[in-house]
Amino acid sequence: MLFRSPVDTDRVIASGFSMGGYATWGLALRYPDRFAAIAPFSASISRRDRPPFVDNGMRFLVDNLKRTPAFFAHGSRDGMVPANSDRFVAERLRKLGASPVYHELPKAGHSLGGWLGRPENRKELLTWLSSKRRESQPKIIEHRLTSGYMGRAFWVEGLEPSSSRASLRARSEEH
Repeated sequence: MLFRSPVDTDRVIASGFSMGGYATWGLALRYPDRFAAIAPFSASISRRDRPPFVDNGMRFLVDNLKRTPAFFAHGSRDGMVPANSDRFVAERLRKLGASPVYHELPKAGHSLGGWLGRPENRKELLTWLSSKRRESQPKIIEHRLTSGYMGRAFWVEGLEPSSSRASLRARSEEH
């Protein structure tokens, strides 16, 4: 028997820790129109985006998160996943006019030093998440893609990169 329950598609949130955080970033960078908000922790936008390397392909996609609220945290002493990628994302989103919530914890490692377990931090996160709602019919879509499988955003389909990368800006006739 299949259990069915109504889901408010404008309230879907992606979140994860470590590898789950990588998945959260990966999905949100490619399909930002699906989420009301994201909350990755102790993760990076790519396993290849770590000193001394930079994953320019994934960094190119960060602009897709301009309208997707992001709450993320990273330990500055994380020896498994360096915080450089999260620093880049926070700075880039701020330059785009977004307001990401980024906590870099100066004494924490990969486990965030129990930060998520503290009641005040959980309350901040849950209050923030509960206030988020996806804009399902935006007037303007700005979407970047690096491959054809990412060829859909909101009400626009069939997007294909003209070279290895493409950007789209579209306006709805209905708005």
